[in-house]
Amino acid sequence: MKTRNCNFLRFFSPFLIFLLFNTNGFAQEFSATVTIQAAKISSSVDKKTFTELQKKIEDFINTRKWTSDEYQVHEKIACAFFINVENVLSPDTYQGNISIQVSRPVYNSSYLSPILTYKDDDFVFKYEIGQNLVFNETNISGGSNPFEANLTAIFAFYAYIILGLEYNSFSKSSGKFYFAKAKYIVDNAPSGDIVGWRANDGVRNRYLMSDNLVNTIYDIFHQSFYDYYRKGLDLMFESPEKARENMLKSFENLYLLNSENQGILLIPFFMQGKLEEIIGIFKSGTQQQKSRILEICDRLDLLNYEKYKAALE
Repeated sequence: MKTRNCNFLRFFSPFLIFLLFNTNGFAQEFSATVTIQAAKISSSVDKKTFTELQKKIEDFINTRKWTSDEYQVHEKIACAFFINVENVLSPDTYQGNISIQVSRPVYNSSYLSPILTYKDDDFVFKYEIGQNLVFNETNISGGSNPFEANLTAIFAFYAYIILGLEYNSFSKSSGKFYFAKAKYIVDNAPSGDIVGWRANDGVRNRYLMSDNLVNTIYDIFHQSFYDYYRKGLDLMFESPEKARENMLKSFENLYLLNSENQGILLIPFFMQGKLEEIIGIFKSGTQQQKSRILEICDRLDLLNYEKYKAALE
C-alpha cells in the first residue's frame, strides 16, 4: 500500500526527503512510548518487573514489522501507551488499565491532531522478569498460558487499530485490511477469566471496537474519518473555508450514523480528545457553521456541550 507513504512525503522539503532516503533507510512503523505506573502495587513485588516490562513492550511495538510497506523514519506513527497497574491477581499476574494516545501530522503545519484517545479498562496480564514477549498469530489464545498471551494480544490489537486509522486518514477506506487483522485477534483471543474480548464484556470493549470498524453497515464512518483529516485538516492552511465545509460534512455524516445507530461505539471513539480542536476550527467559521456544529455536538458529545457552547455562541 503505497498511498500512505506518498501522502506523508508532502510534509517535508525535497532536501530533507533526500537526506532521509539516503542516510536513514527504512524503519518500522511505530515510534511508541510506554509508561507504567504501579504505585498501588505492594512493595513485595520487585519494581524492576515493571521497568523491564516497559522497555519490552516498547521494543515489541517499535521493532516488529506490522505491515508490508516500507516506512521512512519521518513516517513513523507517534503514539503513547500509559499503563496503570492496580492489582496483583496472583503471582506474576496483574490487573489494570491502558490509556492510548495517537497523533497525526497536519499538512503545512507543526500541529499534531489526535486520531485516537482511548482508555481500555480491561487489562490483565502475566509477566515475570526475564520473560520474552511473543506474539504468535497461529496461537493468539496462548493455549495453557492465556494471561501471558493476553499481554501481546492486546498490544498487537491496538497496533492494527492504530494502523487502520492512520491509513484511513490519508487514503479513503485504506485501513480496512488492518481493522480485519484486529478483528482476527479478537476472534482468536485468550478466553476464560480474561475480559475485554467478548461482545458482552461491558459497553466498551475490543470486540465492539473491531466489529464496528469492519462492519459495512458503518462504512460512512470511514468516509467521515477521511473527510475530517485529509479533506479537512490537511486543507486548513491552503483553503480554511473549504476545509471547514468538508469537516462540517464529516460531522453531518457522523450525526446521521448516530441517529440510525444509537449507542454505537464509533461516535465517542471519534469524538474523544477533539474538544479543543473542534472549537479551534469552527471559532473562525460562519455563524451558520457554528450553529450547526453546536447542534451536532449536542448529540455527539453531550458531556462537553456546554464547553462548545461557551466558545462558539
